[in-house]
Amino acid sequence: MPHRKNQEKKLRQIENLNYPDKEAPDTAYLEADATYISLQNRGKKKKEKMEVKLGVGYTGKEARYSTGKSKRLKEKFTFIGIGKDFMEKLGLLAEERLSLSKVKKVIFGGDGDSWVTSGIKDYFSSATYILCLYHLYKKFKECLSKRKEEQKVIKDLLLSNQIDKGLLKIDQLIRSSYDQKDKDNLVKLYTYISRNRLGITNQFKLKDKEI
Repeated sequence: MPHRKNQEKKLRQIENLNYPDKEAPDTAYLEADATYISLQNRGKKKKEKMEVKLGVGYTGKEARYSTGKSKRLKEKFTFIGIGKDFMEKLGLLAEERLSLSKVKKVIFGGDGDSWVTSGIKDYFSSATYILCLYHLYKKFKECLSKRKEEQKVIKDLLLSNQIDKGLLKIDQLIRSSYDQKDKDNLVKLYTYISRNRLGITNQFKLKDKEI
């Protein structure tokens, strides 16, 4: 993959740079997500899939045009990669593009997967992590697809920052379920929310501060 080789060459160059002094923004925003693409394998009936990770960085929003409400991201950059070193490479690129080590506040939004939360701890330790609500709602639909009423109750608890009560409700559902698939989905949801409770709480903290 020529594009991937060029990216790796660029990142090696970044690692060896002495970053020039430049004015850093007060706040930087980073986001990370992943998707799966199908690989073409001749002679195999079952298609293999590869996880592709996407990172985005920017410093805020600005008007896209002189009139109207349309916005665009300021100083935006994107990074696509695969593998366990994705977050490390994203950090190097963010340092080059946004002078990340000099930024006063870093807000990192993610989809809640373990590679995102652990990567933030390892390479963006000063960042405030927030869980993207789109992915939280998506997880609700995946794990509580046949439980519309419970889905609303638990969602309302989380959105009012009553995470412990939400987890208790899920725990009660796990204990009372006799369907193994249903129980497995509830355990997945419980684990997901437990792992991302800080990201959910930070949503409300930032909202209260109008950030």
